[in-house]
Amino acid sequence: MKFLNPGLLYALFALAIPIIIHLFNFQRFKKVLFTQVRFLQDIQQQTRAQSRLKHLLVLASRLLALTFLILAFAQPYIASKEKKVDLGSKAISIYVDNSFSMDAVNSNGRLLEQAKAKAREIASAYEPTDAFQLVTNDFDGRHQRMYTREEWLDNLNDIKLSPASRKLSEVYTRQKEVLKDQQGEKIAYLISDFQKSNTDLKALQQDTSVTLQLVALQSQTTNNIYIDSVWFENPVRMAGKPEVLTVRIRNNADAPYENVPLKLILNNEQKAIASINANANEDVEVQMNFTADREGIQYGKLSLTDYPLVYDDDFYFSYNIEKHINLLGIYEETESRSVNSLFADDEYISYTPANVHELDYSVIGNQYMIILDGLKEISSGLASELVQFVKDGGSIFIFPPSQGDMTSTNEFLASLHAGQYGALDTTDNRVASFARNNPLYQSVFEKIPENMDFPMTKQHFQILSPQNSQEEKLMTLQDGHAFISRFNANKGSVYACAIPSDDNRFISFGAHGMNALTLYQAVLNSHINEPLFYTIGQEEAFMVNQITADKEDLFSIQRVNKEGAFIPEQKRMGLKTMVQTHDQITEAGLFTLKLDKLDIRGLAFNYPRNESETACFNKDDLKTELADAGLKHASIMDGSMKELAMAVMQQEKGIPLWRICILLALLMLGVETVLIRILK
Repeated sequence: MKFLNPGLLYALFALAIPIIIHLFNFQRFKKVLFTQVRFLQDIQQQTRAQSRLKHLLVLASRLLALTFLILAFAQPYIASKEKKVDLGSKAISIYVDNSFSMDAVNSNGRLLEQAKAKAREIASAYEPTDAFQLVTNDFDGRHQRMYTREEWLDNLNDIKLSPASRKLSEVYTRQKEVLKDQQGEKIAYLISDFQKSNTDLKALQQDTSVTLQLVALQSQTTNNIYIDSVWFENPVRMAGKPEVLTVRIRNNADAPYENVPLKLILNNEQKAIASINANANEDVEVQMNFTADREGIQYGKLSLTDYPLVYDDDFYFSYNIEKHINLLGIYEETESRSVNSLFADDEYISYTPANVHELDYSVIGNQYMIILDGLKEISSGLASELVQFVKDGGSIFIFPPSQGDMTSTNEFLASLHAGQYGALDTTDNRVASFARNNPLYQSVFEKIPENMDFPMTKQHFQILSPQNSQEEKLMTLQDGHAFISRFNANKGSVYACAIPSDDNRFISFGAHGMNALTLYQAVLNSHINEPLFYTIGQEEAFMVNQITADKEDLFSIQRVNKEGAFIPEQKRMGLKTMVQTHDQITEAGLFTLKLDKLDIRGLAFNYPRNESETACFNKDDLKTELADAGLKHASIMDGSMKELAMAVMQQEKGIPLWRICILLALLMLGVETVLIRILK
């Protein structure tokens, strides 16, 4: 047994006072008047031993009462084996998990309300003068400081469910940042259901000066099926053309789901419906077939029905169908007949030929693809613009010049890590194969003919691929050389052809349908597809082409079919603008990026799906995880216990005995009263 205030034990010397008083009482004589001799005889029959015993009992009861009272103020306790009791001020950081998974219930009700109640109990176990920090998944700036207990309780009452989802290592790092500047004992509490998807204790970098306490809340086992993600296999979007949207459905339950309806709604019109069957813990990919009726921004939503977890039953997406694709052809002296005949009358591809010596560089940023047709020299200024164009996601298709120095062309390719043109091979050759699984060809051929007719060439330039390049041979000659190669370059693509576009000494590029098909598909696939959706709290920035040169013009974001808009942070970067939403979007749905009254593009935001993984660690699992992570100064508390505040006190101060001392002191005073009455 130990004492919080051992200095008060010196008050035990005060026990000498009642002893002295009692000794004086024994020496004092009393004068008693008797009217009858019979009473005097009765008194004489009392023995001195009996009288002394009664006085000693009264003395003992008073001494014990005073002793227990002094001990109560000294606050005795049975020390905890786990930690040393610190009498100074403390800094306590309490994390309350307010993610969507905390909307689950158990026999005691909703987990979030239980977490808030447990946080109050923990705070009540400490002194009002201690410092408190509150942490939630929102990572509010106002929570990055210490509060008094009363202020902290006011903040606790404001906690609501949040779409934000955090790893425990992120939460603990945030707690450490505030606690490191505090004096005295430091304790960090984590109150959560400890989802397996977010509980990364092994990644937690523990501060040994901070005691870590995990308070585990257990929900009822809940099955859940949800929409994980969506995508198009074909990157080309066109109005009036059949589309195939692939939807990944995830069943994280231990039981199968059967005949779950899945609806596809596009622009407020139901376009498709499917029935989902998923085995236990299985991912299912479903293809939704539909046709978009119009051009412009498309707003889509996928919905399924699954109770009781409904926050992940809707999945939003948005994309744009362009009226046309901008294609720029830069030539040296004369326009290419092959290129011009392929695109001149195309309604969807807006082709603009331009002489390299008369080129307006400002039009480059508005293109989807640029064809460099036989340029004998690429100036440094043009090369710089083209490199930035590719970095921003644009595509370039290169036809080499028939004659001349390739130095500037190769320097340009080297700056993009996109291969080199080598020596001229003058032997006759023929294309032997093509990348049939490449997206350029997948949507074109339903069946590949066995004896397919391939292009031939009388001579060709070798296309060399450095080790650091990412090359895919779209068409390969019989000798293994590339006829057309595609190189990944930053966010864009560079296509290199082994022959010029119009030179019969090689062969006319447009003379064979396979060549024309490859170029046409490359242009169609050059459309820079923006992400179909963003995840709240994870992806908060995107790039937009500048619409106006006026710096006073700002983009705004408005929810579809709702009033009101907000202006996000935006930063001009060359020919583009970076837009950052930060935490301004907190609810899943469809939005429009606007410039004044002009709709620029659609935006879709979804809740993070890691909250849909309902599997959680129980108390025993957490003990194993703590041991495996090698975390010291850490323990687990059962969130279901009713007297959590008492448990915290016992852990912080050991088992307190002062209440028992008070009760014993009152008992001794009662015994004294009874003895005095008996003596009378």
